[in-house]
Amino acid sequence: MLFATGHSDNGDVSDTELMTVFNNGTLAKCITPNLQAPLPLQDATGGMMLTLSSKGDLVHMPVVCGGWLARTDYKKHCYRLGQSSPIGTLTRERVGAVSVVINNGNRLWVTGGRTIYDIDQDTTDILDISPDKESSDPHLVLTDSSIRLPRKISYHCLEMLDSTTAFLFGGSEKYYKASVLNRSWTLDLGNYESVEWEQRASMLEPRWKHSCGVLRVDEEGQRKLVVAAGGEVDYVGQITDTVDVLHIKGKSLSKSWQFGPSMKVALSSAVSVTTSDQLKLIVAGGITVREELSAMVFQFQCRDIDLCHWKQMDVSLYYPRDSMVGMVFPGLKKDQMPNSPGKLHEFPLFG
Repeated sequence: MLFATGHSDNGDVSDTELMTVFNNGTLAKCITPNLQAPLPLQDATGGMMLTLSSKGDLVHMPVVCGGWLARTDYKKHCYRLGQSSPIGTLTRERVGAVSVVINNGNRLWVTGGRTIYDIDQDTTDILDISPDKESSDPHLVLTDSSIRLPRKISYHCLEMLDSTTAFLFGGSEKYYKASVLNRSWTLDLGNYESVEWEQRASMLEPRWKHSCGVLRVDEEGQRKLVVAAGGEVDYVGQITDTVDVLHIKGKSLSKSWQFGPSMKVALSSAVSVTTSDQLKLIVAGGITVREELSAMVFQFQCRDIDLCHWKQMDVSLYYPRDSMVGMVFPGLKKDQMPNSPGKLHEFPLFG
């Protein structure tokens, strides 16, 4: 897992932290100076994209887009972590946007977010990796901005249920008036001729700035759970520890959500990533009901739809922070984690 940027007690940060979960449930971590973002951003978005090196090797490319500096300077550029120059540009500034990586890793879909006028958007951007003819470095090209969200939202959750089905849930709707959503929708990205969102069951509680993921609860991956944890239920800043889960069997979504086990600590603006095997949801950082930044790391796992539990991990972030970007990369073996601040060449998966 990779956690980048965010906001700390000392202001916005550009640090990137790597963590890996081992089979016994323990975590290892390191700070990687050569994978820093070029700017100390918060409320950015991004993902782990895939490209080919000049030698034809598969390379993982961590990308961050949008965000803002000091809650005033809205950004629309995309950066590859470890590089100082932008590799792509969104159609507009986006803060609190949410993105997913699709199309076998070479396409980033950036959705919603707030503009410089603090108004939520229903617009989206699709960026594809394109090789740079003048150098060996790839860049991102805007290929489509026609897909609209069903509402003008930010700080929502967007997950892929399979290779083509997108699932959107929760978020803030701040346009003529402010509200927090409990609604959910699906979209079939495999049918570009008829891009139409289908409304699904509403969560039991409205929430924004929440943690989320999709976990499988059987070996075949036919039974899954959508998880919506924590976040804020209103605009007053009421942070919740409640968890909503939605059962999926094959292509069929349950007609109603149900409450899962509550978080051990109520958190908003935490970063959440699902491990590559889809068995664990990792939630890190965030802000507590006491308005204190957290460095804690938690794991949520389900053996069955009614057998879910939270566990606080035995390590924490290097320092408390929230509003980070999180993404997953193929797991490192324990002896590959550096004992001191890492250098880029120590991580061959990043090329």
